[in-house]
Amino acid sequence: MDENNLNEIQIGEPIPTEYDYSLPISEIDRMISEEYRLCESEGKELSGEIAMLGCALDLISFAKENLGIDLDFSENSLEKLRTIVSMMNESYAEEKPSDDIFATWVNMTAGLFGCIIIRNIGGYWIGSNAGVSVVSNGNIAFVTNSMIGGITGENKDADFIMNTYNYLKEQKKDAE
Repeated sequence: MDENNLNEIQIGEPIPTEYDYSLPISEIDRMISEEYRLCESEGKELSGEIAMLGCALDLISFAKENLGIDLDFSENSLEKLRTIVSMMNESYAEEKPSDDIFATWVNMTAGLFGCIIIRNIGGYWIGSNAGVSVVSNGNIAFVTNSMIGGITGENKDADFIMNTYNYLKEQKKDAE
């Protein structure tokens, strides 16, 4: 199987959720910062969850400082995330960013979207050849791949964030 062929999705092992996403952002940021320092001092690799939480927190900080947009892990941030992805799409259409900047945009937006899903609907992170994803009630949300499509414009559904979120939320209701 070709690991780069998205027609053949390869799903990795679940990444255990170790953090309480309902805590205040400042508390999550403090815990993640401590974990970053610990991993760095011990030469250990960050877990997928810590990496995605870190990306989400980076977007929260960036949005507040540079765009005047307040984000958190609540459903109220979904429309704001949509606005930010739209801004990134417009910027991408004008001038494609470097690969590093593009990867940062994707990881920050996917991180926040995944955190919002996990906090409000439930779920956990999982790796795949379509990028880091979230499993919620047995459904996989390919958050990384979705953000790539949203930023590049390959995904023509301007409401993909809300549509994905609402689908997962409906699935949770159906499972209850």
